Amino acid sequence: MATKVTSQSWISRLGNSIKGILFGFVLFLGSFVLLWWNEGRAVQQYKQLGEVSLAAVEIQASNPPASAETLLVHVSGQTQTPDTIEDSAFGFTVTDSIHLLRSVEMYQWEESSRSETRTKVGGGQETVTTYSYDTTWSGRVIDSSRFYEQVAERRNPGSMPYQDRRTSATNVTLGNLTLASEIISRIGGMQTLSLRPDDVTLPEGAQLHGEYIYIGANPSAPQVGDVRVQFQAAPAQTVSILAGLQGNRLNQSWTDSGGRSYTRVQTGEHSKAAMIAQAEQEVKILTWILRLVGWIAMSSGMGMILAPMRIMADVLPFLGRIVGAGLGLITGLISGVLTLVTIAIAWVAVRPLIGVPLLIAAAVLLFFVIKKTRKAPVAPVPEAA
Repeated sequence: MATKVTSQSWISRLGNSIKGILFGFVLFLGSFVLLWWNEGRAVQQYKQLGEVSLAAVEIQASNPPASAETLLVHVSGQTQTPDTIEDSAFGFTVTDSIHLLRSVEMYQWEESSRSETRTKVGGGQETVTTYSYDTTWSGRVIDSSRFYEQVAERRNPGSMPYQDRRTSATNVTLGNLTLASEIISRIGGMQTLSLRPDDVTLPEGAQLHGEYIYIGANPSAPQVGDVRVQFQAAPAQTVSILAGLQGNRLNQSWTDSGGRSYTRVQTGEHSKAAMIAQAEQEVKILTWILRLVGWIAMSSGMGMILAPMRIMADVLPFLGRIVGAGLGLITGLISGVLTLVTIAIAWVAVRPLIGVPLLIAAAVLLFFVIKKTRKAPVAPVPEAA
């Protein structure tokens, strides 16, 4: 464990906050771009899913229709493949599987840190950062040369002896249909494989330990640099697909009225309506996540623009906390209003029944902000000594 103490004067903090105003404006304006783009993306995806719902034809994998044109079809069934997938590094093969994934982890040192910042009378700040070190299994190389505390016994290897690797079957069918590579790549359902001595060719110094190939002296007491390898496979399984059909081949050939292709693959048997409903739910979740990101970016940008006011009040720490809390509340509320307005305007043109209520909600929130702002007492900011 190691500790680092850094200090920053009030003048230095104020200067940095003034420099940060420009970035705050960029972040503030960028949030509008993100919010507007996000709503446009959502509208396009909902529109596309509406077209998919109308255009998709239900077919049977055992008896696909003969058509000279590209069709959008929905089909469910059991996949099959004659391919044998091999991982040559370990002489490991699987049959009747769509994908084979090799996952590699190395036992390494890892650094974690915890910081505590205290504002002192006069506006300066002192930050105490505590670094701690522990060993862990990681799928990436941890660069120990970047650790704050450099100790000879705390060094990680610079590279992995093996890398993660995914191999897929090239010949996969669904009844009398052939799946294109872009469809095959979307099939999931990975399962961890158990390994037997006859299944693999172990490199020197390796042994089987449960579901792992373990490269090291003692799996019960791992040492830094030890490696473990795990295999997963996606078996040939029942899948449901929405995709273009050309002849007897499922691919990404179908496009909507905007020229955008659409393909969806889910493991298990699902109706067309269920697949589209799930897709709509995913669009909704991503849209709300990006709305939240946009609001946070807008609030952060406004906070950076107003940061000099808070830092000036930090001459007396208790006053700085009061001003900071007030500014945080105001920027959060104003950003909420602007976020709702941006979302509402983006939707008014395409779905007024959604956009108009959002504008009304923004107006109500704006009234609340103005009312609270007028009632809020203005705290005097003393001059720096």
